[in-house]
Amino acid sequence: MKDYLILFVFMLISNFSIAQHRNFNDSNPPNVTEVSFEKDNIILNGKIAYKYERNENTFVIKNIEDEKLIEGNIENIGYKKFKTIINFLAQNIEFTNPQIVGRNDLIFAFVNFNVFEKDGSINEKRLKLFFKKFNTL
Repeated sequence: MKDYLILFVFMLISNFSIAQHRNFNDSNPPNVTEVSFEKDNIILNGKIAYKYERNENTFVIKNIEDEKLIEGNIENIGYKKFKTIINFLAQNIEFTNPQIVGRNDLIFAFVNFNVFEKDGSINEKRLKLFFKKFNTL
């Protein structure tokens, strides 16, 4: 029970910090307006968009066809401090940002930076801009 409470508090804090990433310098409205998570799925605009697997400190995000897109490893680096290394497999890019720790932070950051298209697919041009702006490696 204690682990669930810690996870819940962590998710609340994460969601608050990601709100700071909102970046619509252009006049484009957000493509994704609804996000929810199930144990094994990421739901965008009411539709299952991605599959999700977690094993202890590692996670994988896959497309609906079960192709691995993203792998991440979360590391505890101190009291209430975590670091995530996220590998974007198709782009062959390693990514980290102290405010983006895990699946939820990443998805909310993508939504806030308009990386997703309306159908939930990833806009490669916006993804490259996201890397340039937020990757601290």
